[in-house]
Amino acid sequence: MKKRLFAINFSTKQKGEISDHRTYKDKDGNPLKMCKVYIPSKDFRSDISFGIDKNGIDRDERRAYINLPNNAVFEDKVREWRMYTYLDEKRQYKIHFVGRPTGEAPLDGKVPFDKPEPVIVSAEELMKLYSRENHEKVKDVKESVPDKEKNTEIMVRSKTER
Repeated sequence: MKKRLFAINFSTKQKGEISDHRTYKDKDGNPLKMCKVYIPSKDFRSDISFGIDKNGIDRDERRAYINLPNNAVFEDKVREWRMYTYLDEKRQYKIHFVGRPTGEAPLDGKVPFDKPEPVIVSAEELMKLYSRENHEKVKDVKESVPDKEKNTEIMVRSKTER
């Protein structure tokens, strides 16, 4: 049986910084390059909520991202402002949330940040975060966006459906 993969499309603005993985190595023995792919904000996923964690942090109010190998994130050749990746249906994905300063005094010169609890989701659940059905508010928001970026609805389909 073939492995079923889900494709997700996202804006180049949703791809974050690239960093070295602390343990995994690539085929040449160098640290594997990882990138952050930011999850659509709560305004673009109106029916999906991450809720409040055990520390009382409302995760829907935070920027959220997943870490993916940089070599698994591709540029769309037709729409240069778009990117895509494939998700393995059998894999679980961890959604991380950006911390905010706690307001406490700096420790060793470093400002303390809170740490929202991550959320574990399936590939199918993650795909729904990027799906077109969850982006009903896109048309209202995109009125002030340049023509090149007006057509940014997210298309999602299973690789096996092609």
